[in-house]
Amino acid sequence: MYREIGGDDDSDAEEEDQNQLLAIESKLLEFDPEFTEENTKEGREYAKHKLVNAFVRGGVEGRFDPEDLAQTHQLHLNVERIRVPETWFQPGMFGIDSAGVGEIAGWVLNGFEEEERRRMMQVSLPYA
Repeated sequence: MYREIGGDDDSDAEEEDQNQLLAIESKLLEFDPEFTEENTKEGREYAKHKLVNAFVRGGVEGRFDPEDLAQTHQLHLNVERIRVPETWFQPGMFGIDSAGVGEIAGWVLNGFEEEERRRMMQVSLPYA
C-alpha cells in the first residue's frame, strides 16, 4: 500500500511480498482448520469479482484455470445481450453519430405547446 502511495516501482520487493503472502497462506491452510481457500487473497478476489466472472466466464462454477484450453477458448454472448439496447438510447457510446431515443423524443416534444406536451407525456395505466 505504501509503495502505491509513494509511487515506488520496486517490483522485486513486491514479488517478495507476494511470495511471503503465499507462504503464510499455505501454512494457514495446512494448520488452521478455520482458514479456508476462500480466505486467501485469491479467494477474496474471486468472490469480489464473482459477478464479472459470471459474465466473462459464462457463469461456470469453480475457479478459472488459464491453462485449460476449453476454458480459455470460449465465446460468450451473454454480455452483448445486455449491451445491445444501449445503442438505442446512447448511440454515441458506440461511435454512431446520431441521436438516441431520448434526444429524439425531447426534440419532437419541444415542437408542441406546453399544454399539448403535458397531455402527450401523461402516462395512463390500463388497470389502475
